[in-house]
Amino acid sequence: MAQQISTTGSQPAAAISPARQRITTLDVLRGFAIFGILIVNMLWFSGVRSFAINAELQWIGFGDRVVLWFIQFFAEGKFFSMFSFLFGLGFAMQMQRAETRGVRFASFFSRRMLILFLFGVAHALLLSAGDILISYALLGFVLLLFRKRSNKTLLIAAGICLLLPVLSTMASGPPPEITPETESYYGPTAQEIARIYSTGTFLEVARHRASEAIGYLFGVIFSLAYNIFAMFLLGLYAQRIGLFQNISSHLPLVRKVLWWGLGLGVVGNLVHVIETERAVLAFWPGPLGIFAFTVGAPALCLFYIAGITLLLQKTEWQKRLAPLASVGRMALTNYVLQSLICSLLFNGYGFGLYNRVSPLAGLGLTVLIFLLQIPLSVWWLRRFRFGPLEWVWRSLTYGQRQPLQPLSQSL
Repeated sequence: MAQQISTTGSQPAAAISPARQRITTLDVLRGFAIFGILIVNMLWFSGVRSFAINAELQWIGFGDRVVLWFIQFFAEGKFFSMFSFLFGLGFAMQMQRAETRGVRFASFFSRRMLILFLFGVAHALLLSAGDILISYALLGFVLLLFRKRSNKTLLIAAGICLLLPVLSTMASGPPPEITPETESYYGPTAQEIARIYSTGTFLEVARHRASEAIGYLFGVIFSLAYNIFAMFLLGLYAQRIGLFQNISSHLPLVRKVLWWGLGLGVVGNLVHVIETERAVLAFWPGPLGIFAFTVGAPALCLFYIAGITLLLQKTEWQKRLAPLASVGRMALTNYVLQSLICSLLFNGYGFGLYNRVSPLAGLGLTVLIFLLQIPLSVWWLRRFRFGPLEWVWRSLTYGQRQPLQPLSQSL
């Protein structure tokens, strides 16, 4: 079996719990997820999609439409699902380490989530209204309630969470029809949002971003939170059975997940894309489309996870995918850095490109930004033990300054 664990050095006396070992597969998955998150978020940063009702651009060409279909099919919903899975798995790893050291895990993890929540608030107000960190922090507190539940309970609860959005949609029916006369009731129009983002000052954009962030948070709570929490639970289950600690003994399960994920993912996302195109109202593809997305997005996410895990069993693919591990090791920093770059590119206090970049050009810009993040992450981690935001997060969680230089430089 290919080596999966890379040693980062022994634990300094001043640090309470830096990881003695890292599982390379998980870092590669985080790096891949960072790329996928930017593919989707670029549509929001650039104004192709907006928090306004019916704000999708009408001037895009066929090539741009193909890009939107591609993103809907392969990216939307798949990468926050992947992060959610990894979050639940990381939760279980931290809990196991805490039990080994005799640390009170609930208080430790609560501090960690509180700090993540504050990071999310700052990120939402200053850089991106579509912040996911706040939701992760809040749902992280809920995850504490499941830390001692049986594996069977975790799987049943995950299945229920995936079905809840469909049942809720069937019970509530479609949202009220929006017309040009009533659109302003729901907040600024798409045209007003475009003006604020493309020409507004930093304070003007920040005020609008704050209102959007609140709306986005409620939207996540009432729609995406079920999916996020289901993947939390699946990640917790994966760590419980030691999936990534001993991949060779779980290869039959990984292959089964690969093929089931591919089958359900292709069918579900194909139906979702078709139903979304047929929808009269943006972002409401009806119960069939929502059911297809609810099943298809996590299924294709699990296909990606299983596929990358199997590829990393081969030495040649370890070398090819190794740079992604550096991006994944500083995932929080890279996530926020993407928001910083895009806010400067698209907002009025920067280059003001909001509503001027097509989906096709946005995809090219996504690739360019990520290709810059890879060598930057490799360069940073050759000199420092953690990403800058990861270091701040750890230091605040532990209540003392954590060592930042690599062990070889600190001796």
